[in-house]
Amino acid sequence: MTQENGTILMTEQEYEALQREKEQLRQQVAYLELKFDSKTPHPKVRTALQRGFFAV
Repeated sequence: MTQENGTILMTEQEYEALQREKEQLRQQVAYLELKFDSKTPHPKVRTALQRGFFAV
């Protein structure tokens, strides 16, 4: 991964690895929401979701 004029450049393999990691994190968030009851997620999870830390 390199940076050029403020733009991050990465190989296709790096991009695919990031996409896999993003999907794993999305699944972990979904699991945690279910664990803490999806209607009333844990306050820290709810705050993170409201702030847009997790793109679903």
